[in-house]
Amino acid sequence: MKTLGILKQADFTAISIKAWGYLMTCTAKFPEINQIVSLHRGCFCLSIAAITAHVVGGIHDHILEIKESIEQRFAAITTQIDFRSAITYFSVQQNILQTIDKQDPSFSETEGRNFLLRCCKRESLSLVHIFHQARTDGDDQYDTYPKLKKFLESVALKRLNDSTKHTTQHTILDAATVDYR
Repeated sequence: MKTLGILKQADFTAISIKAWGYLMTCTAKFPEINQIVSLHRGCFCLSIAAITAHVVGGIHDHILEIKESIEQRFAAITTQIDFRSAITYFSVQQNILQTIDKQDPSFSETEGRNFLLRCCKRESLSLVHIFHQARTDGDDQYDTYPKLKKFLESVALKRLNDSTKHTTQHTILDAATVDYR
């Protein structure tokens, strides 16, 4: 409460009751949600938690859906472009998971690193050398998720980005060339 600038429990209770009243007014046109709010008479925080659980279907169900989508995204990777987008997707979803539930750390650094290494192991991505180098003892360049991610984005997958630009430019030049045969 002190972080909110409220020093006394009585002040917090009064503010919560006032906020709950505003919430009742706002939900008046939505009877189902209004009924949920009315169950937690005078307690704004519990009302918001109950609305969230009702709308989202429970925070834990939502967290599980996000984790499953991350796992499916990494399982479906077949190209380096997919790999790069999965890394970005993982970062965004990881931030969402940490926002939803600060007590459950979502995926640990070890789990994130293992996602990346499992992908590097795939022959189709041509990154097997990174997988083997990360598994050798004494090499700390790939020992954490942030280090491995940074390396992949800045070196291994950057080469793909550079070659894609070259291919696009080359294709545009080929399209502009007139064949006089």
